[in-house]
Amino acid sequence: MIELFASDSAAAARRQGLLRAGEESVEEVLSLALDLDVGEIAGLGRDTNARLPVMESLYGHFPGVPEIIARLSREAMEKLLSAAEAGKAIRCWVCEADPSEMCTLYFLCHLLEGTPAEIRVVRVAKEIVKGRKVVRYRSTGEIAGEDFTLFLGEEEALTPLKRALYAAMWEELADENAPLRACINGRVVSVPADFYDFAIRACLPEGEFTAGQLIEAVLRRISGVGDAWIYRRILALAEAGELERVSAPRDGAPYTDVYRAV
Repeated sequence: MIELFASDSAAAARRQGLLRAGEESVEEVLSLALDLDVGEIAGLGRDTNARLPVMESLYGHFPGVPEIIARLSREAMEKLLSAAEAGKAIRCWVCEADPSEMCTLYFLCHLLEGTPAEIRVVRVAKEIVKGRKVVRYRSTGEIAGEDFTLFLGEEEALTPLKRALYAAMWEELADENAPLRACINGRVVSVPADFYDFAIRACLPEGEFTAGQLIEAVLRRISGVGDAWIYRRILALAEAGELERVSAPRDGAPYTDVYRAV
């Protein structure tokens, strides 16, 4: 059994949980962290280097990070394809509130068309009862390592019909090739680049603020979007004249640049 995640953080948490539990049924945990909800996806196939321009646009302010993501994704892709060609079962973890994770599932079904691999899906419920409280999840990256087993009851082996459906959904999104994809009413749809700008405007504090403070406020308000995309939109709003940049990042540290609303 190979397990697949759409983020490195979720994959790392799962590895830790398996190690602590002494679980050996999972051969390897992979992450294909391609941020497939963002940027052009037309023609995307086995060559993960095609996503490097998107990684640079999202994470270029973190020196060396786009190249690291590209390398790790390339290595994960090679292992994934090797496992698929060998007919191994691949368990994909997704939270239906996270468009990046849902796009990864659709892409996986498209990518593995014609291979003997069995594709299984674990759908992370938006909320579960844990002890005496209700825990809500917006992505698999929020799950503690020891809690992944709570969701295995939701595992589903995809039928050929459903695999074909998800592959077709990926191809539809790729044909639209929008700058952004979002989850709306349980469905992944193509949306314009400014789709989340309403939340940024609603969260603008009075006076001066750092990009990090604004990003944190936006992420508390909405789900289905990452800090890198929100930062990219802050820069776009500044360029459009809605925000004034007061100072650049301190010592090059990301998200420490200061703004105020115009």
